[in-house]
Amino acid sequence: MTLKEIKDLVQGEVICGEDYMDQHIDSVFASDLMSDVLTLKDINNLLLLTGLSNLQSIRTCEMSDINYMLIVRGKAVTEEMKELAEDNDMVINLIINQLLHYEFCLPCRRRRFYQCWFHVQPGEAYAEENRGES
Repeated sequence: MTLKEIKDLVQGEVICGEDYMDQHIDSVFASDLMSDVLTLKDINNLLLLTGLSNLQSIRTCEMSDINYMLIVRGKAVTEEMKELAEDNDMVINLIINQLLHYEFCLPCRRRRFYQCWFHVQPGEAYAEENRGES
């Protein structure tokens, strides 16, 4: 999938990195725990899906060589985040109003985009009926 296809799928908004929308995404990793993100090794063209909208998430991407981020749960991106991302040639691509991590991953799986992993956070609902759905 390309970033443009993902943007259209979730009806998201591009914050910065409009020039990168034709980039192909091979994998998606969904987590708010930046320590989990730091464990990822040698995964090219990865899109980080997170509800963590702060400078730490940008710095974690920088350290992990992740160039694409999608922010969920309607979180706002600050001007400082945008500047840091632009300085590092990152793409903070999308903001999705009120979607949760799994609500993004399920439509991707339906479109046969199977490289989508997520870590359910304590307190974040994950409906039983959605488990194993493809």
